[in-house]
Amino acid sequence: MGEQWLEWGQSQVLIPPAPRGIIHFLGGAFAGALPQWSYRQLLEGLAQRGYIIVTQSVIPNLDHRGLAAQAYRQFQEVMQGLTLPSELPVYGLGHSLGCKLHLLIGCLFPVERAGHILMSYNNFGLQRALPWLENLRHVPVLDQLPVEFSPSPKETLDFIQRRYRVAKNVLIRFSHDRLDETPQLVEILQQKFPEGLRVHYLPGNHSTPLGLEVNWEPARAFSPLDALGQWCKEWVYRDLLTLERVIAGSLA
Repeated sequence: MGEQWLEWGQSQVLIPPAPRGIIHFLGGAFAGALPQWSYRQLLEGLAQRGYIIVTQSVIPNLDHRGLAAQAYRQFQEVMQGLTLPSELPVYGLGHSLGCKLHLLIGCLFPVERAGHILMSYNNFGLQRALPWLENLRHVPVLDQLPVEFSPSPKETLDFIQRRYRVAKNVLIRFSHDRLDETPQLVEILQQKFPEGLRVHYLPGNHSTPLGLEVNWEPARAFSPLDALGQWCKEWVYRDLLTLERVIAGSLA
């Protein structure tokens, strides 16, 4: 790939020549801590298609409302500090926890988004996300540990039902994703914005957006071995490339 990431405050930015749109990306728990590396293949692929990428680290904590507000403020700082073209459409792209954060941003702030693309939406409660936590509640001193994320799963769905204002939403599920909770989100968005809702069911699993690093540098003279290497790379990335094409088609 080789694209040059720019550090701007707490954000990482990719600016391609002649951009056609802006993507605000938020990753999942843990993988979202270093999105420019964890999601490098996908984000740089979208940048090559002409989209400015703006992303921030997502360090999980119990205050998801605070995480969403922080991500929104950091995105606004990039928009103003780098004077990115205001006429370009802005899309929110999220994975797992990043989906919840984009949904909360769409509830908390008067955002003007051309749309949200949400991959593997996840709204687990604390005990389901960290099942071992329940055992610690029987330990003296640790029995006062927090019991839930803020907002809780139910509060999040209620909040989306009442306050969410982004009318165009593309939801992406993967065929072998046991962490996905997209159906509960579909039910709400079908009621709120039926004309603006699209759902894609793609091959892959919860980790598909992360991709894999496969370094294959062909020789100056392209050989049959290089052709085999290219084919292997495309095979490894087949689900990720399918995902990239679906996202790019949703941005058009």
